[in-house]
Formats: sequence, structure tokens, C-alpha cells
Amino acid sequence: MPARSSPRRRAKRKTYHHGALRETLVTTALELLDAGGRDAVNVREAARRAGVSPGAPFRHFPDREALLAALTRAIGEEFSAFSQQAIDGAGASPLDQFRAMGLAYIRYAIAHPRRFSLLHAETCSDPDALALFTRESETVALIARAQRAGLLRPGPPDAVHLAAQALTYGLARMIVDGHLPREGAEALAESVLDVFGRGIAAGPKRAPL
Repeated sequence: MPARSSPRRRAKRKTYHHGALRETLVTTALELLDAGGRDAVNVREAARRAGVSPGAPFRHFPDREALLAALTRAIGEEFSAFSQQAIDGAGASPLDQFRAMGLAYIRYAIAHPRRFSLLHAETCSDPDALALFTRESETVALIARAQRAGLLRPGPPDAVHLAAQALTYGLARMIVDGHLPREGAEALAESVLDVFGRGIAAGPKRAPL
């Protein structure tokens, strides 16, 4: 009589048949990324950690690049939700929301440096995932709203967004790469963003001479 499969094996097959393998592999790949960076992410190791056969993942991810693309998409979506939470908690002022968006970008990079680096690699596996980080159309609309409300100096919203993006990316990159210490980095980022905010804020109207 053939030996019965163990409950553990049956559970693994059941998980696979219920379609959760793809999500499990992405979660496992995220763990590999956090532990060892981009080079540590590969399909076979993700399969081993997920407890499935080496060939099982290839139905979902035909190669490593496909897994990395899914991973970058998951990170982009995670950051988008993180950023939105910060915006929602910033109040009704578009200027405060703009600041919260920039600070969320830097906070996420500090907390998850390898996820940040994967999305900002020279060859990102999913450019659309990077767009979730920049939130360009949303940010430009927010800047335009702040200008209409008289909170920001007039000027091309695209240029203001580019300046803000260069500042936040530069700060995040310097922290992730170790050019700035992690300790106190968030407070430093807040100070820098406040300096930038004062620079683009609309000043008091002068009385005509």
C-alpha cells in the first residue's frame, strides 16, 4: 500500500491549487531582497523557501526578470499606500499634503533601503512601478491647487515638481548610500523640506508704492 502523503505536503499542494503561490513567491522574494539585496532574489530560492518544487514557480514567473518585475510592482503599490496614508493625515492644506508626500518618500527609503534601491536601479524591471513612487500627475495637480490657493509662488507646476523630486530623491539616495547618517536622518529631512517649502511659498503681498 503506498504511503500517505504527510499533512504538511497536502497543505502545500492545497495552497498552490488555491492560487496563492504567486503571492507567496512575491512575499518570499521581498524577504530575500530585504536580507541580501537584488542579487539575492532568484526564482529557485524563492521556491525553496516557499516549500514548492523548483519548477512550480515558472508557471507564474518564466525567469528571474519576471519575478523582479512583480516584486517592483508590489513595492510600488506598497509605497503608494504608505504615501497616501501620510497625505490623508496631513490635513486639508495642499501645501501640507505636498510636504507629507515628500517626507513619506524619504521615510520609506530610510525604512526600506533595498526596496528603494531596487525601484531606482538603472534598469528597473517595471517602469510603471517607479511611476507609483513619483506620483507625478498627482503631485503636479497638488502643486497647481496650492498655487491657485495662493500658497505657492506662481510658475510651471512641472518645474516645481521636478525641483521637489530632485531634492527628495537626492536626500533619500544620500541616506541610503551612507553619505548621511541614518541617525537623525528623518529630522534632517524635515528641516530640509521646510527650507525648500519656505523658498517656494508665496510671500506676503506688498502694498503698491
